[in-house]
Amino acid sequence: MRKRPHNLIYSVDDRPRALILVVQGLQHASIASVSLLLPLIVARAAGLPEESLPSLISFSMLAIALATLLQARSTYGFGAGYLIPGFCSGNYLS
Repeated sequence: MRKRPHNLIYSVDDRPRALILVVQGLQHASIASVSLLLPLIVARAAGLPEESLPSLISFSMLAIALATLLQARSTYGFGAGYLIPGFCSGNYLS
């Protein structure tokens, strides 16, 4: 059995305390919310009407949630099994 490195705080199967989980959840939510600016910028550049913007943001948030859930699962050979948050990125525009 391999020894755990002395500088490793959490291993793969360890569960952090609730406070740490809440802080990490807020960090992931802030990253996702900042990335929602990109769909807004693209929608405004495309001339999307103002009344359609809330729907665009809602669907972008659903896409982020779905991508995060699919990535966190490791069933049927799909997903990493780790919490890897999804976000809107300019990489997908091209």
